[in-house]
Amino acid sequence: MKRSFLCICMLIMGILTIRTDAAAQAFNCLPSEIRTENGVSVLYAGGAPVTPMSFCSRNNSDPQYVRGLLEAGVRLHFPICDTDWKDPQGFEKLSALAHRILALDPQAVLILRLSLDPPRQWMEDNPGECTTFENGSPRMIINTKIGRTWDPVLTDELKFSLASRAWQDKAEEALTDFVLKVAASDFGSRVAGYFFTASETEEWYYTVTYDRRYHAHDFSRPMLDYFREYVRRKYGTDEKLAAAWRNDVRSFEAVRVPQLAERTLYTGVGELITRRYDSHSTFGTLANPDCSEFESDYYRALNESVADAIIRFGRKVKELSGGKLITGAFYGYLTCVVYHEMGITGAAAKIQDSGALDFLASPSTYFNRPPGGQSTARSPFSSYNLRRMLWFTEEDTRTVLSDYGNWAHWSQAHSTAESCEMLKRDMGKILTRHYHAWWFENSSKDKWYHDPGMLATMKRIQELFGASQRLGYRRAAEIAMVASEPSIFYTDQESLRDMLMWQRQLEFERIGAPYDYYYVRDLADPAMPDYKLYVFLNAICLSDSERVAVTAKLKKNGATALWLYAPGLIDPDREPKLNVAWMKELTGFDLAYKRGSFHPRFVVDDPRHPLSAGLPRDRFFGQPDRVLFGSFETKAPGWLIELAPALTDPLFYLADSSQSAGGLYFEERLPALGETDRAGYRSLWIGAKYVQAELLRAAARRAGVHIYSESGDTFTADGDFAVIHGSTGGTKTLRFPEAVDLYEVFEGKYYGKKVREVTFPLEFGKTKVFCLRGKI
Repeated sequence: MKRSFLCICMLIMGILTIRTDAAAQAFNCLPSEIRTENGVSVLYAGGAPVTPMSFCSRNNSDPQYVRGLLEAGVRLHFPICDTDWKDPQGFEKLSALAHRILALDPQAVLILRLSLDPPRQWMEDNPGECTTFENGSPRMIINTKIGRTWDPVLTDELKFSLASRAWQDKAEEALTDFVLKVAASDFGSRVAGYFFTASETEEWYYTVTYDRRYHAHDFSRPMLDYFREYVRRKYGTDEKLAAAWRNDVRSFEAVRVPQLAERTLYTGVGELITRRYDSHSTFGTLANPDCSEFESDYYRALNESVADAIIRFGRKVKELSGGKLITGAFYGYLTCVVYHEMGITGAAAKIQDSGALDFLASPSTYFNRPPGGQSTARSPFSSYNLRRMLWFTEEDTRTVLSDYGNWAHWSQAHSTAESCEMLKRDMGKILTRHYHAWWFENSSKDKWYHDPGMLATMKRIQELFGASQRLGYRRAAEIAMVASEPSIFYTDQESLRDMLMWQRQLEFERIGAPYDYYYVRDLADPAMPDYKLYVFLNAICLSDSERVAVTAKLKKNGATALWLYAPGLIDPDREPKLNVAWMKELTGFDLAYKRGSFHPRFVVDDPRHPLSAGLPRDRFFGQPDRVLFGSFETKAPGWLIELAPALTDPLFYLADSSQSAGGLYFEERLPALGETDRAGYRSLWIGAKYVQAELLRAAARRAGVHIYSESGDTFTADGDFAVIHGSTGGTKTLRFPEAVDLYEVFEGKYYGKKVREVTFPLEFGKTKVFCLRGKI
């Protein structure tokens, strides 16, 4: 009897599986996939490659404008839409928008930018599923925008918790309904995938007040339940949990969310710090895992709660479409964020390994965007090429036609000509670094690019991407920037800002040599190319396996490592976990430290050392000394902001002065710059958290990296193109590692044939895009 029942169940399951497979095979869409070509991830839709530059608008209401985009070569669109759960007319509105695009370009490729937010009424009916603050209320105390912490107001605003299973269940139902409606529609055959959005500014981050003087999050029941599940998975027993946290929590049932006073790592943007928090769980501005993992575990759980939600929705679309649709979401930010509390930074590896997402994305950085500056990708973009995934940057370049008045305070162009120079600059990094982007009109209105000159520039840009594919995506970078995701949970906000945000934005683009950007874990991947210089930005926490992979990569071809601040201080696989001896073992440096609040600035003491040779002796290194302009903090056009570096505690220095490379901390007169080969490879160390482009360039030269430009202008290149943007006006020189036929693609002019060096005038804010293979 039992056997017969089992056979019947298996038969039913088999029939259901056949029906599911058949439904997936019949699923109406534009089948899409990611392919790898010469180490670069390429999107294919309907069997054809899709140009990396695409377009996203909230409106697309003017057929003439859409036609102009079509004629400029835009084929991939990200129509913005809502589920019928959030907006009962969501599908109807999408249908009208899709038909508007396809009427002009029947071969357009659509990736639907779908919001999974609940309707306001659902949050009002379910306040227990909303983000809850330390004061016990789900109502937000906010002002208007990031970084503006004056005049806080209590609002009626509610935001659902991203850990809420109730929201996820309803959102998955709404997603399923929407996907099936699209598949049944007459435009479904042009839909290649879904890009999920949710929560604040559609970017999946937890609601933050940006000033923790008012309240912190997330004390909701869903987040508490998720946190308890997380630590139960991690520790397994009450005893192991208690041993790791070493506080009043002795069991899983007693797990609670850290209070504001227990959050030593997070300092809000714009917060006025009157004192440094210090507790039994910290080692200065770093967390000490030997004392307590309580705060670090909470932030890990917070970030994973967002990642798990994204993965769930990605898997549902894969299931419904039989894997024919690609999926993506905003996540993986390492620049221009509040690292701990936002929840969109620390679990990119989990998403990468899930198989549920094909691409991740973020807006370009918002600091220093005006002419003469640059925006940059927020994530280790090269990591995605290793995993047959795409990285997309949302390029909401503020053209002269941008409609928000306050953009003029930050980064808006003042003419069509200036707009075109910014478009070329912002395109250039994507072209040469081999990732993807969409032009985005970040407003309720459109037509930011509705100008013949801008559309002509965009058309030429699309042609360049086509040429790049034909030429084979040739690499040229000899520098690998390397970021550590696990180290985020042991590092305070201000230190992360210096290491991963400010120097990325203000310095790395000015080195004068191209670079790729990875996570530490990528060094264990055989597909990762070899480089001459590896710059470890924040490698404070490295596991045993990561140390083995890093050392093997460095020794493989005699590469050079440049370490910042406290490399390898924490090893989660050893006891004690935090130990200066782990730094020495990894880097070869005999390092010591002092406790207290120190300025990290240093000066060149001995210009005879190869690393410091040529660097000025009358300048402070190790702290920002460029003004910031065009940012959230500026309140009028032309405002400049002088950046203040984070204080350092502890201050690390070389105990063995024979390892010094000619740099001393200015106040302490201790060695701050070092070089050694005791670890079996050339190891360079800088005790500061922020490094200027000139010193990075010196390290690159020490490693044998070819330097194309010494002028400090924004520069990037691959094997086929080179792009320079004038941060200053004057005569510029470019030097190439081999003879090139240098053709400026927008001027239609040769700057030399079979040349290795060229000198030319460049005005401030102007961009030159050179093809190194001659006329295209």
